[in-house]
Amino acid sequence: MYMRVTHAQYADPATLDSEAATQLWQELSSHVRGLPGNQSYTRGLDRASGRTIAISIWDTEEHAKSLSSTSDFVSRLQALGMRIEPSDFFEVRA
Repeated sequence: MYMRVTHAQYADPATLDSEAATQLWQELSSHVRGLPGNQSYTRGLDRASGRTIAISIWDTEEHAKSLSSTSDFVSRLQALGMRIEPSDFFEVRA
């Protein structure tokens, strides 16, 4: 299994609680969970700083790296003032 870790930062932390951001994250979460090979998807956030982290677990490294179908979500998040860092990938070991 492989883990994908993505960090992001909102320019304005108040955006975290906006209706547009909440709806978009719900759509993205549902989308990612439905992709082939996805085992789990979790997002954490720091309301004070506007920082967020998304962690997903995948069957294979190929699945973990194949999120090109989320490009529409990326552009929509960026339109809300989010800066998204490149994802990191890790092999999961128990």
